[in-house]
Amino acid sequence: MALTARQLVAYARRKQLPLLAIHGGKTPGVYDEQNVRRVELRRAWASIPIESDLQYDFFFWRYAARLREELQKFQPDVVHITSPGELGQLGVYLSRKLKIPLVASWHTNFHQFVARRLQKAIGILPLSVKRRMGDWAQRDGLRILLWFYGFAIVTLAPTPEQVAWLEKELHRPSFLMPRGVDAEQFNPRHRTADDGIVRLGFVGRVAELRQKRACGCFWRSRKLWHPRASTSFVSSWSATAARWTG
Repeated sequence: MALTARQLVAYARRKQLPLLAIHGGKTPGVYDEQNVRRVELRRAWASIPIESDLQYDFFFWRYAARLREELQKFQPDVVHITSPGELGQLGVYLSRKLKIPLVASWHTNFHQFVARRLQKAIGILPLSVKRRMGDWAQRDGLRILLWFYGFAIVTLAPTPEQVAWLEKELHRPSFLMPRGVDAEQFNPRHRTADDGIVRLGFVGRVAELRQKRACGCFWRSRKLWHPRASTSFVSSWSATAARWTG
């Protein structure tokens, strides 16, 4: 989500389009950068950790009045939220209060994420109980997610399959929003090697729970489609960085 949001900000800068970007962070303040205005908000110390670099702040609504003032000054044509987190919830609330059309992008299957986390948290219980509770969390989590995304007049999703599914479930338009890769920077024309080796690379954050599984799949599949393939996987979790090459 963060990468895609950064690419949206970069696009607005390149095209000289007015954009108000509101997000959480460790350096709170208001930053006016040409045509882009960034409002960075600090989460409370008692926030609930979700990932190594992601938290949920139950007291985030303390910013509601401040964000309403920012929106009233900026006068946006549309409000775009990127998740059902506390900032997304504020986005829905303020878009309805100020009667601004809402666009919501679907980036993560949170209902599946919650179900896996719940099953891990109750690991001491019998397998049958964990499965029932996981199924319950996933089923009801999806119901709540669809209700939440139903406030948007348009949704965005990263794959054609998710676009079709959202249109079917919500009965409203959904459009493709590919992952936020900088196609100018990561372009084949910058390639300098000419040795016939196909190089596959990944650099970025992968959740700790998926770290080993992702690396294993990446490593095993590198030779399946090309006899001369080289892989490089660079990621991190917490304060520990890891790199696999081959």
